[in-house]
Amino acid sequence: MKYLLIFLLPLSILANVSTTVYVCTHKQNKLVRKAELIHEPEDCQVVYSKPYEGVKPQVIFSAKNKPQYCIDKFFDFIERRMERELGWRCDRMKDDLIYGR
Repeated sequence: MKYLLIFLLPLSILANVSTTVYVCTHKQNKLVRKAELIHEPEDCQVVYSKPYEGVKPQVIFSAKNKPQYCIDKFFDFIERRMERELGWRCDRMKDDLIYGR
């Protein structure tokens, strides 16, 4: 059985930050990948990580004053790269799991 825990700072809610998180698994192995779309008031980032492999999360896309750019890149990365090209299954984390509600 796989267990996945993701901790986000609760202060991000107070700082007007919006986060969308997808968690991807690959077939029968225990590999997990996480992609986050982070929106702040004036900029955005797409962050990719390998939570259980000790690899530092990487910002793979970012933009200032262009939130649609990050949204497009985020979903393109999830749908085209991770799912179609590499065969991962990606599911959106529900807000209550992200924020502990």
